[in-house]
Amino acid sequence: MWWRRDTEPSIFGPYHYVVKEIKLAKNIQKHHIYQVAFYNYILGKIQGYTSPVFYLINRDYEESEVGYDEVELLAILEDIREIVRGKEVTPTYGACQWPWETYNNEEAIRRRDISLVSGVGPSFKQKLTEMRIGTVDDLAKTPLEDLVEINVIGGNRTRKFSLNSK
Repeated sequence: MWWRRDTEPSIFGPYHYVVKEIKLAKNIQKHHIYQVAFYNYILGKIQGYTSPVFYLINRDYEESEVGYDEVELLAILEDIREIVRGKEVTPTYGACQWPWETYNNEEAIRRRDISLVSGVGPSFKQKLTEMRIGTVDDLAKTPLEDLVEINVIGGNRTRKFSLNSK
């Protein structure tokens, strides 16, 4: 849905349009915001003026004004371009939403991804991956002393991760 505003000119005349998107969700989430931010970006390209805000309306007709962050959106679009160009994205068990949840989790299991170890979420997985620990088997073979080098792991936690991987 587009909403006409007379506060700034566009190629259409002394007015511009702002995006208002209705979602069936009760709670607006980041992926909803990113989708509407993309609509705002495209509308801005079309009309020659990008609104600094857009609006989301949830299923209870509660309207939220959201500030447009083009820098963040362009970074997300660049990540997508890198994936299209062949950048590999590894699955993180339990980190996807429908409709990709089942595929993601099955792929993590097939690859024996490090995220299968209890307590390893997306941010911790990234730290392990930087140490070239990407699978459960890699973790099982890694000496405890090397794991302690990761700032967020103490000695007790290190032993738990190592035992879980085995």
